[in-house]
Amino acid sequence: MVDYALNPFISGIYAGDPEQLLLHKTFPQLAALEQQHGSVVRGLMKSKSAAAGRRRIFTLREGLQTLPDTLARKLRRAHFGQGVTSLHRRADDGRWELETTAGPAPRLYHQVVLTLPTYTAAPLLQAQFPEAAAALAQVYYPP
Repeated sequence: MVDYALNPFISGIYAGDPEQLLLHKTFPQLAALEQQHGSVVRGLMKSKSAAAGRRRIFTLREGLQTLPDTLARKLRRAHFGQGVTSLHRRADDGRWELETTAGPAPRLYHQVVLTLPTYTAAPLLQAQFPEAAAALAQVYYPP
């Protein structure tokens, strides 16, 4: 059952290896069924709430890309399509300076939003936030 049903489901939803996920954290309802009935399958078969309490799946009308596209349109100054090569905070006024593959950004910024994979953000944040950078560097990206 794990190989043919659970593994593809976990990979699709959580993009992870079922052997590395904690059942009681990922699927607390399934863990409760296993504890109450001795097995997940037996618990699902006996549980009336499994069918009655189904969650509804939803999406946005124009697709999930609508959310980042809308947020991007609201930004006043953005550097799309440019790799960030350095990011540091000025000691005198706390504003951020950044350099991109196109060169230094033309302004100083009070706030910066990074939309990068964690392995790319970690080196940029290392000098200012070493603990956060170390945590970001540990994020596992499944194949």
